[in-house]
Amino acid sequence: MTGRFTGWQVSTGLAALTVIGVLVVAVSTGPIPFIVGTALTVWGFAGAQAVLVSLAPDLVAADDRHTAQGLLNFMNALGGGIGPAAVAGLPGLVPPPVALTVLAALPLAGLVLSLTRRPTADRRPEPDATRGSPRRQSTRI
Repeated sequence: MTGRFTGWQVSTGLAALTVIGVLVVAVSTGPIPFIVGTALTVWGFAGAQAVLVSLAPDLVAADDRHTAQGLLNFMNALGGGIGPAAVAGLPGLVPPPVALTVLAALPLAGLVLSLTRRPTADRRPEPDATRGSPRRQSTRI
């Protein structure tokens, strides 16, 4: 799909898939919609992680690429932990469908951001650009 669409288009579609999957689970009353919604959510989340990690090198300066990919992986893992924790904790306050609907707000925010804040050519760093303080190279005598 990334050969036919840009990475941002793919990530937008995967965010939408995640939102739909979470909402299907929220309103499902039988096992089949529950399984389908769960599958859509997993596909959207896992696919978006792969696409976004592949986009990171194009969005940051060369010196920051490894750090950016590491932070993005960390945020994906954190997001993957927040979802189950929120769904497990919110039903004490609200019914499970409401908790799942609240949870759908996270990928929905990503969907909105990907539609409104896509990087353009003028906001991308040069391929060999460096940021931050220059790294000191030690020389041994």
